[in-house]
Parts: sequence; structure tokens; C-alpha cells
Amino acid sequence: MGITHNNLQKSTIAVAISIALFSTANAQEKLEAEDSSGIEVISVTSQKRIQSIQDVGISLAAFNGDSLREQGINNPTDIDKVMPNFAVRNVGGGGVPVVIMRGIGLQSVRVNDSPTSSFFIDEVYQTSIASAEFSMYDLERLEVLMGPQGGLYGRNTIGGAIQIISAKPEIEGDFSGYADLGFGSFSTTELEFGVNVPVSDKSAMRISGRIDSSGDKDYYSIPDDVKHGESDRWGLRMQYLYQPTNNVDLLFKIHGGNDESELPLQRALGIYNNIGDGTDLGAPNVSLGLLNGLFGAGSAGLCQSVLDGKGSDPATCATLTGVTPNGYGLDGSDKHASATGGRLSYLENEWVGASLIANIDFDFGTLTSITAYDTIDYFRYIDSDSTIIEFQDIDYGSDISFYSQEFRLAGQESDSLNWIIGASVSHDEIVEDSTLRGGEGILPLLFGGGTYSHQDYTQETDAFSIYGHADYALASTVNLITELRYTDETKSFYGGSTVGFPSGFETPLIAIDDEIDFSAFSGKIGLIWRVDEQAMLFTNISRGFKTGGFFGGFATDPDQLAPFNEETILAYEVGFKSDLLDNTLRINGSAFIYDRQDVQLNAANPNEVIKIARLTNIGDVDTHGAELEVIWAATEDLTFQIGLGYTDAEIAKSDYIVNSVLPLLGSAPLEGLNLPNYSKFSSNFLARHEHELGNNYIGMLQLEYSYRSEQDLSLITNAKIEDPIFKEPAISLANVRYSISDVDEQWKILAYIDNALDEEYRLEARSDGLFGVRERYALGRTAGIKFTYNW
Repeated sequence: MGITHNNLQKSTIAVAISIALFSTANAQEKLEAEDSSGIEVISVTSQKRIQSIQDVGISLAAFNGDSLREQGINNPTDIDKVMPNFAVRNVGGGGVPVVIMRGIGLQSVRVNDSPTSSFFIDEVYQTSIASAEFSMYDLERLEVLMGPQGGLYGRNTIGGAIQIISAKPEIEGDFSGYADLGFGSFSTTELEFGVNVPVSDKSAMRISGRIDSSGDKDYYSIPDDVKHGESDRWGLRMQYLYQPTNNVDLLFKIHGGNDESELPLQRALGIYNNIGDGTDLGAPNVSLGLLNGLFGAGSAGLCQSVLDGKGSDPATCATLTGVTPNGYGLDGSDKHASATGGRLSYLENEWVGASLIANIDFDFGTLTSITAYDTIDYFRYIDSDSTIIEFQDIDYGSDISFYSQEFRLAGQESDSLNWIIGASVSHDEIVEDSTLRGGEGILPLLFGGGTYSHQDYTQETDAFSIYGHADYALASTVNLITELRYTDETKSFYGGSTVGFPSGFETPLIAIDDEIDFSAFSGKIGLIWRVDEQAMLFTNISRGFKTGGFFGGFATDPDQLAPFNEETILAYEVGFKSDLLDNTLRINGSAFIYDRQDVQLNAANPNEVIKIARLTNIGDVDTHGAELEVIWAATEDLTFQIGLGYTDAEIAKSDYIVNSVLPLLGSAPLEGLNLPNYSKFSSNFLARHEHELGNNYIGMLQLEYSYRSEQDLSLITNAKIEDPIFKEPAISLANVRYSISDVDEQWKILAYIDNALDEEYRLEARSDGLFGVRERYALGRTAGIKFTYNW
């Protein structure tokens, strides 16, 4: 996909609008204003105590619930709209989002994999990232901590940590709440609400919920002649706060939800010689170009357009079925059209959980207990080959359950020393029951007539940790921050896979029963220097680690299920925070250098016929970059924001030879390659103007703009051939919002246009792991209106 004149013109218009308004970005930050004429002060709990965001010596972004709802941010995939150096990739369109912070992200979507940036929902660590997909409603705020957080947050936070903090019951509050009703493109209907219910002078409840539904979106199945992509999900949360004495409070929460949405359809790309299929070989729907390449011709099985570095030609290059995209009707005129048909991709997820948070105040500090239990019944069907035939259709089924208990003791707030000590224990279990179906494709040829593979395994993880945090005043303006955590984790895996035949008979393919132990220290040492009341400098040296584990995908060899080891990171960061000009100008910045060792990356063994990409330790990655945030409250009514980010992540040391993502292209050394799925340059801009409409009404105009430089959507080993297929050009997105409310903001009507310039861009371009290549385009311009009522 090239940068057309039309796209360039759109980007130029968006930049001109942003510059003309001195626009800025990182998101609308609101909580309680210290000065109505200045920048609002954000209170955060990123260090397990309440602090101003400007007093915390780490790179941190915070967003309040009202701002998130206003900008339509209600799931993790939306966060990258308002943050530089941050990306979320939802492979296949739903279910298991991959978070990439500062170039660090797990390039895998298996539910048994541990992330590099973890989610914490109301202080509870989420074992599987699938549980965070539909939890962002009725929020008090969202906190995004950039960089390793191994001290206070523990394992699997080498990229950072995301805190999702729900609004809490208020005993001293009135019966109050809000309802937010929205209607938008594709017959979308959204309802979100939060209600505070005082029960007595010692207790209160809060009931919250969100419902999303829509009609079919622009994704179109050519074989079925239908559009696809309905949304159908809901979540409900109930919290009960009880304060029997002034020194004790208990917060009990139960939550649950359901997601039966249809997933976006993907497009098969043609990459093989257009010479028909392998009918004479007993595989009638398999590209003869693919078969020739597998059994002797190598990369000569690829079509000439691909080999010439011109990318996929829908007229002359065949898909893995031997049919060109044009033959399926995919001539490029409709970027959301697909050759998939019959059973179309969808989700069927259910979840339920409960937690109890107890705080007991003593003269010397506060003891906190956090107990949580959650279960997720996860199912996702996806047509991986994106064609009408059953080449690689997968039913992913997982039952996930996890329990955690944490105790921590925090000392009383002090000007000289603030400390926290704690311990946690957790257990999680994942029971997998998945099936890969390929009866019409290449599986029967490679597996002696087998038409499907059934995967059945159980993975259990037991973890224990102890940690401490201290913030010590070396002088009146200098603080030393130290954190140390010890983690011990045991992970077991037993099960395997079978090959099934049309008769229903199954024969074992592989099976293992293994266990691996990890133990590691993580933490940081940092300094904060308060230059004056308006500015501070900070520096940190941090060590973190991500646990190892087992490959949870379909395997063809026992060696593929061998455990991989933990990954470690040593991070160096310097930064500054400042509130200037009577708190009307905020300038924050940071720079970082990461030394990542034994990095976990999906890689395949080039010597195997079926090259299964699995997580393995490939070597070391050097990463460096910087961020800058500027917020200017020009007047009481006019605010500008800008966020800028730069990241570079390169595999610095590796003895691994990896097979190319593009089938038949052979293998190449990993050393020196760029990691995929992040942009080196990113920025977010926002301009907001509030104005009176008569004596009783307030109008608000908000313009938002984000830019992401080009990025590799898959690991590229041969730039000449693979760039046109897997490299996505720079993306510029502009949004417009306008609202009218009464002066007391009891009600508000907001209209919006997202992707106002109708930018066309891809969210995915990847191999399906079984010789096919697919891509997925984002939806274009959408619009809607929201009605909010507060009482």
C-alpha cells in the first residue's frame, strides 16, 4: 500500500488544522482542579499511595473516566489513540489484545502466554490479557505506567503496567449517577451507567454496566453475499463498601459479562504462481505454486510480482488455494471484502469474578488485603486462511480461572520516609480444548489423510512474591526511591495434540507432561530532585523480568513444546516534570535505554516442513527512545496538548536463524532486524475550546489528531520482497467532537466524527502459519451522537 496523493492531501489538511490550533495530545486529563484557570491536577495511585501525577518520578499517563467516555475509549485497543509510544494489536479483530509499549510487546496471541505489559483491574493482576478486553466502563481513571514495573507490580511488566480503576461507592454521597446513551454508524447502540446508592451511614453500593450492540459493519463475505461484524456484548459490576469503624473499610465487588460479537473478516493475499491447483496430487484446493515450492522449487513458487518486490498482484498471484484474489472477487475495490464464507469468525466469551479489598488503619500505617477470583469461558472461531474452503479454520476454546491474594503494609505518610512491604500468592489454570480443521487443504497431504488436529492441554501456574518499596528524603529537595521484589513461579503443562481422520478416528501426534520453575529479583533504584515548586528531575535504573512458559499453539513435534526461559530487562531512564506560568503550562519529558536479554519472540525452525512459529528465546534486543508531553491552558476556556514519542527496537544479538514470515522465502539471521508492530515516530494532538451559548448553556469543540510513522506489521527478513506486503505506511487520523450542555453539566449532548478524513489503513498483515498470508483493514469514517444525564 503506497502513500497516494489523496492520502498525502488528507494528512496535510489534518496537520494544518492541528498546527493552526497549536493542538496537542495525550488525552483529556481531568480529575479535581487545583486552580480553575490552570491545568487540572491528577491524583494517581501508581506507587500504591495517593500522589499528584507531577510528584511521581516515572513516566506516567492518567485519564479520568469522563474524558475516556467523551473520547469513546472503552476497550484497550482504543488507548493508542491518545498515547505516543503505545500500540495495541488485536490479532484477528478480537479476544486477545497485544500491548506494545516503547517497542516492547509479546508477539503472540495465545491465551496461555504471559504479556510484557500487564493489566491490573482494581489492583488485581490479570493472568490473561483476555480478561481486560471488556472492563473499561464506569471508570474513576486509567493509569498507564511506562517502563519496567517489576518492584511494585511484579512479573510480566517489562514494558509497563496498565491500571484500570473503577468508580467506587461513596458512603457520604447522595443517590447519584449518570447514564450515557449513544447511537452511531452501523446501527451502533451503546449504554453505559453508574449509580451510587447510599445504604446506611456505614455502607454504600455502586452498580455499573455497559452494553454494546451494532448491526453488520462493512466487512463483506463475497461467497455468502452478506455483511458481517455485529457487536453484542455487555458487562455488569456491583460493589459494596462497608465501613464498620473509622479505621476499617471493606470493598466487595462482583462482576460478569458476555461477548458474542462477530469478528472482522480478513482478506487472503495472492503470493503464489498462478498455475492452478494440485488436483492430481489429491489436494484439489492447494495451490500448485505452493506445492512446487514446498517440494523442490523453493521461492520460485512465489509469483513474479512478489519476487520483483512489487507486492501481491490480485490478478496474477494465486492464494494458497490456487485461486487469485480477482478470482474470488477481491480486486481491491472493496478493502473490507473477503473470500471467507460459510461459518464466519465470531466470539463466545463469558466471565464472572469477585474480589474483596480490606483496609485497616493503625497508628503506624495501613494494612491492605486484596483477594480475588475470576473465571473466563473463552471461545473464538477464526477462518485463518480467509477463503471459502476449509484450509485452516480454528476453534479456540479455553477455560481460564485464577485466584490471587495480596497483603501489603504501608507506613503513615511522612516527609522523610514512605514505605511499603507486601507479599502475594496466586494460582491460575488454563484448560485448552481447540481444534484446527483443514480437510480441504494441505493437511491431508502432509498427515496421511488427516483432516483435523485436536489440541487438549492444561497449564497451571503457582506464583509467590515478596516486595518492598521505600521513598526516602536524602535532603529537602532530593528523594531516593528503592524497590525490590523476589518472585518464585512454577508452571506445569500436560497434554498435547492428535491427528483426526474423516471417520472420526484420532491418533496421538505429540504429548508432554513437564514443569518449569522460575525465580528472579526485580526492582529499581531512582532519584527525584525537586528543582523548585514548579519543576522536578528524575532518573531510574530498573530491572524486570517476564516469565517463561510453554508453547500453547498447535505443534507437530515434541521439541516445539519444550519450555522457553524467562526474559529480563535492564532499563535506564531520565526525565523531568514541570508546571510553569502559574500552572498554565505543563512540560514533561523522558528518555530511556533498554537492554533486553533472552527476548521471547515467535520464531520457526527452518528445517521443519510445517514451520510452526512458537515463542522461544532468540537473543538480545536494544531499545531506546524518548517522549515529550506539553499541555497549555491558554485561557480558562482553551486548552492545547501535544504528545510526541520516538522508539527504536533492534535485535542486537542473536544466533537464531528464522524462517521468513512470507512462505517459501527461506530463512535469514535475526540479528540486525527491526521488531514489528510499532512505529518509530508517534504523536497525538488535541485542542479543546469551551464557550458560552447564551446564559444557560456551554458549547465545547474538540479536535484530535494522531500520527504514526510507518511500521512493520510482521517481522521482515527480506526488505525488498516483504516490505510491499508487510510494511504499512504512515497513518494520520483526525477526530472532531462538539457538545452542548447546561451550565451545571446535568445533561450533555455530544456529536462526533472519528477518522474524519476517512483514512484507509491496515491493522494486520501476517502469515497464518500454514502457508497463507492475510490482511485486515480498519473501518473508515464513523459518526454518532451521545446523550449524557447526571443526577
